[in-house]
Amino acid sequence: MNNTITSREALLNAAKKSAYQNGLSKINIRRIASDCGVAVGTVYNYFPSKADMIVAILEDFWQDVFQNSVCGTPSERSFPDFFEQLFNRLNTSLRQFEQKFLAEIAQLSLSEKEKGRKTEARYWQHILDALRNALERDDAVLPQIWGEHFTKEQFSQFAFVNLMSLLRAGKEDCSFFLQVLRKLLYQQ
Repeated sequence: MNNTITSREALLNAAKKSAYQNGLSKINIRRIASDCGVAVGTVYNYFPSKADMIVAILEDFWQDVFQNSVCGTPSERSFPDFFEQLFNRLNTSLRQFEQKFLAEIAQLSLSEKEKGRKTEARYWQHILDALRNALERDDAVLPQIWGEHFTKEQFSQFAFVNLMSLLRAGKEDCSFFLQVLRKLLYQQ
């Protein structure tokens, strides 16, 4: 065995390759170590358990989605346009996720699933923050609509809940909700 030091990134890339070819449940720490030419202990230095490696694979998938999505992109787009672009990107990514990993997740242990849920929660918060930021950047929103019982924070949460509902329902189109957003934000 070659005991050459390798990076977390190299180990993660080998694990991702294995997951995409064979599935998450077939991840094998010894095989990853062998593929990278390192000792098994080296893998455990970066990933203390198989669950940690699986979560890292899933996190990498979603990080790629967000790096290539509209979430972090400063823009002059209107809030409804931002919402639509976010919906379309997430819809496509969720379909990819379902094809590659969803069936596999059911086979994971409870601890692996719990770590995955915590990672998922961080990304949902990222989406909510992106919606709030997009709303703040939209100068065309009528300022008089905001009040004590109708705040930007509440509106961002309203948009987020509806985004998630549309995605969970498998909707391919969010045009009706876009019209609701436009009527609420721009028309008196």
